[in-house]
Amino acid sequence: MPVDYVVRASLYLAHEAKGENHTYHLTDPNPYKMKEIQRMLALEIHGREPKRKVPISFLRMLLSTGSLRRKLGIPKETLDYFEYKASFDTRRAAQDLDGSGIECADLKERIAPAVQYFEQNQDDPSKFPFLR
Repeated sequence: MPVDYVVRASLYLAHEAKGENHTYHLTDPNPYKMKEIQRMLALEIHGREPKRKVPISFLRMLLSTGSLRRKLGIPKETLDYFEYKASFDTRRAAQDLDGSGIECADLKERIAPAVQYFEQNQDDPSKFPFLR
């Protein structure tokens, strides 16, 4: 989630009477399936769509080797997200944020900056300690 969305929404809801006694799921109200996220990431990182599907168990084995994980720049822990099945009810957040001008940016708009940040900082152990 974009931190600016979470912070702005949290601050807004914390200072509005309608936010009292409510719990909010400040998540993407229009989430993508992991297959689509994988496609967007492949396009951004490699400039092309994935050609075939590789079993997660095989990828886990490959990424268990620290040197290969560092060479590929893919943390083994990212594979967990491809199998994680969750849904969040964002209706209350959308209702109470309506008219505030606070919206979650579409993931398509966030992919390029996220990849760029990762590529620029992946060797910084303070940013990605799990890559070590």
